[in-house]
Amino acid sequence: LKKAGKSSDPYKIESLPRFIRRMIPLTSKEMMEIPGMEEKRADIMLPGTILLDELAKIFGIEDIYITECSLRDGILDWQIENLLQAGQLAAAPPKLIL
Repeated sequence: LKKAGKSSDPYKIESLPRFIRRMIPLTSKEMMEIPGMEEKRADIMLPGTILLDELAKIFGIEDIYITECSLRDGILDWQIENLLQAGQLAAAPPKLIL
C-alpha cells in the first residue's frame, strides 16, 4: 500500500548551515535560480531550512532522505493504514491496468 517514492542517498545535515549562509542574502528572484526551486516554495525555503537544521540538532539527526512523495501522499497513506487497522476499510486487491 505504501507509495513508492524514488529515494535519494542520505543528505548530511551538517551541510545545512553552509546552505543557510548561502541563502540568507538571496532575493526571491535569486532563490528561483537554485536548481529544482519551485516558485511557490522560494519564500519559505530559508525559514524551512533553518527549522530543519534546528530540529536536527535537537533530535540528534545526522542524515535525512529525500523522496519524491509529498506530504499529502504521507498523510493519505497514514489515514489509509489507520482505517485498515481499525477494520473500517477493506483491503482491495491491486487493479491491473492493461
